Amino acid sequence: MSNSTFMARAACAFVLLAGPASAGTSGTAFVNTFANQAVQSGAVEGLEIAVIIGTAKPVFYSYGYADLAAKVKPTKNTLFQVASVTKVFTTNLLGQAVYNKSLALDDTLATFSAQLGKVPPDTAKVTLEDLGDFTGGFPTYAPFCTSGEKPSVTGCLPNDNARPTLSEYSGPDFAAFFRHYKTAGAPPQPYVYSDYSLGLLGLLLGSEADTALTNKALTGWETLLGAKLLKPLNLTNTYLNVPKAALSRLAPGYQQAVAVATVSGGTVSGLTVAVSGAGYSSAPAVTISGGGGSGAQAEAKIDDGHVSAFTITQGGAGYTAPASVTFSSGNATGTAIIKNGHVIGVALGGGGPYTSVPTVTFSGGRIGGHDAKGTVFVDHDLVTYVKITDPGSGYVDPITVTVAPGATSTLSVPIWAPAGALKSSAQDLATFAAAALGHTSIGGITVPNAITQGFAIAETAYSCEGSSPSLSRCTSAESGMAWDIAHKTPVTITKDGSLPGYSSFVLLLPNQDTAVVVLGNTLTLTSGGVAPAIASEIASALYHNNLLPARK
Repeated sequence: MSNSTFMARAACAFVLLAGPASAGTSGTAFVNTFANQAVQSGAVEGLEIAVIIGTAKPVFYSYGYADLAAKVKPTKNTLFQVASVTKVFTTNLLGQAVYNKSLALDDTLATFSAQLGKVPPDTAKVTLEDLGDFTGGFPTYAPFCTSGEKPSVTGCLPNDNARPTLSEYSGPDFAAFFRHYKTAGAPPQPYVYSDYSLGLLGLLLGSEADTALTNKALTGWETLLGAKLLKPLNLTNTYLNVPKAALSRLAPGYQQAVAVATVSGGTVSGLTVAVSGAGYSSAPAVTISGGGGSGAQAEAKIDDGHVSAFTITQGGAGYTAPASVTFSSGNATGTAIIKNGHVIGVALGGGGPYTSVPTVTFSGGRIGGHDAKGTVFVDHDLVTYVKITDPGSGYVDPITVTVAPGATSTLSVPIWAPAGALKSSAQDLATFAAAALGHTSIGGITVPNAITQGFAIAETAYSCEGSSPSLSRCTSAESGMAWDIAHKTPVTITKDGSLPGYSSFVLLLPNQDTAVVVLGNTLTLTSGGVAPAIASEIASALYHNNLLPARK
């Protein structure tokens, strides 16, 4: 589950010094730099990453802890909530049905009157394509019920619960929403990322003909998923409901707070809440390290389960403010990553659009030595990569503030589960990504043509994610069937996922026959998550260092 402003579409990436001219070696250098920094900074507890280049075996990387309390490290078979990455499993099923001619993209909801009942006239005109590319005019979720309102009548969400169980909010309740809700007009409407839209698509795929929508439609979707996608690709670690025997491999989800330190006169003068975290019943431990100093201590204040502020109890001494990274134009931001006194990379914040390439300047953060230098790359009108041409010297390790996490996330399976409730592993998603690239043989598995064609249909652009759904003058990302597509060089097809405690991302570079999968077990929804940043970094670093093949 995610929203349309999720940073999957922004240039939030860590960029680093080019490694040896070998995809495996360089990939390891790139991933190690970013992933280790993310874990050490407290931005994420555990990461599992897969890099797929051509037909070579995927390379897997593990960092941090899948289970912090038990000190269990992640592996390629660790299970993570993949959230909205579920959507592109569902749209492959739609693509297969279209390829097999059992459905058509222009089939309207009027065709499914037995499942939904009588819907408003404009809703009846919504097509399966509109559901898949988010132009049907439906909101992300139903509103919460007001006093006296019932889910069974209007489809409102009960009890201020954004993720109710099937017993709290059922298939008939879900169908009632579409009978009750009136869109702003006939489709296609402007793009609105919607779990309800994709959830309905999945339930219609799994429903029985001439039968009113019930919870059985979700079972039908799960059965269809197993038969048409999981079993043929041998995805044995992908589940809607994790069986008891596999529960020990499910990584708990964490929502710890993140803080940024301010240095003044060699002391830590303040901590700013960057991410408030969640699940706190008592003030978490705060650890301040790095910066060349010692002795700084702080306490956290919590409010309604979140960290709301920090109090410096000891400022310590000997601290050096971190190096600043500035760009000559635009609003991109960056943070230098330091190792052994050198700048080895830059953490980029979103910024753009850029019509020309800015220069980058490094200043401060050193005791002696000299400033680093770098070259900026702009892709899709955003600063996406800074190649370090001179790492500088004399840099002090930046200050790291680590805030202990609160309680782990507990997530139910809602009726719109086809939009965001699968659990999977990096191993399975690497196979899935290879199939999405069009590979017809993966690790000895022959990919059925229906799956290949299903991906081709789902990865076609159908609408613009801007204010107008028309593709003719689209200047923003384009929407396939739940895939985000950027056609400027390099062509990039992505899907992000985020739920409380989890961040996931699948990135495809189809012209380079390359894919990157990142799974993390930490996310507060206000933080954006680290998975898109890591995946973007790996792809950008490999691409701009000319380490990827051109597809034959």
